[in-house]
Amino acid sequence: MKKLVLPIFLIIVSVGLVIWYVQPIFSEISQIRSKQNEINQALGTGKELSAVVEAKRQVYNQVTEADRVRLNKLLPDNTDNVRLIIDINEIASKIGLTIRNISVGINGNQSGVGPDNREYGVATLNFSVSASYGLFKVLIAALEDSLRLVDVSSVSFSAGDKDLNEYNIEIKTYWLKSL
Repeated sequence: MKKLVLPIFLIIVSVGLVIWYVQPIFSEISQIRSKQNEINQALGTGKELSAVVEAKRQVYNQVTEADRVRLNKLLPDNTDNVRLIIDINEIASKIGLTIRNISVGINGNQSGVGPDNREYGVATLNFSVSASYGLFKVLIAALEDSLRLVDVSSVSFSAGDKDLNEYNIEIKTYWLKSL
């Protein structure tokens, strides 16, 4: 009987050690390994994102300064109403026309309902010009070919004497909102 008590006692002690000591440690090790896997996945994703950022940086660095200026003129990062008026006036003056009755408006939310979540803003420029129909077509073509992104949204006119008409033009231009 004495020979049986010691092995049974050792078995009970070893089962107790496994239940109260070893199993919590294994459980903790398992949790640590799962966290390690999550961290390794995040590290892998971070490396992938870093590679994408580096590729985008290389593409950005390949763009020349002249092209950056042209891109900024195409879609600026602010409204700059004065620059817009000067640009449109330069286009008109190259044709031999003078713009008058200039008004600039910044349009907010076009629908009027809910927040404006667009990444761009819209500026509206209204102006008048006196010209023949032929010069007016040349002006519209020049606006179309200009580097600044503009949409002619409205044109009205009143006929005048000797092929000289009064044209009221509304254009919309865009800019990137700061993110």
